[in-house]
Amino acid sequence: MSKLPASICDGTLSTDGQSRSIRMDEHLSLAYRDWYWDRVRDIVRAVFLGDTGAADAWQREVYAAEVERTQTLFYHADAFHTAADLCKRAGEPITSEEDDRYQVFLDAEEDVAARPAA
Repeated sequence: MSKLPASICDGTLSTDGQSRSIRMDEHLSLAYRDWYWDRVRDIVRAVFLGDTGAADAWQREVYAAEVERTQTLFYHADAFHTAADLCKRAGEPITSEEDDRYQVFLDAEEDVAARPAA
């Protein structure tokens, strides 16, 4: 069974590991935002075998955006979908090879520290 994200709105995890939503006026921590973009770059490389230059540019653009609304909405997107968009794969089917690479990525990620609190 695939572990691909079922939704682009998967929320974030609080420090106790419970899902929660982010208010429109809530500022996301720099640690969370940096973790998110590191994860996007890792997925671009590991799953789509792509270059991370577009992720760096998009990160700068999002960091410069209006915090209260744009950033909060942006970070509701799963990092997998953001990586797919950056690799010009939005709306295209995921290949079985990409799915397999994503499974490996998720398995390896389980051994890494949990995401920081938003």
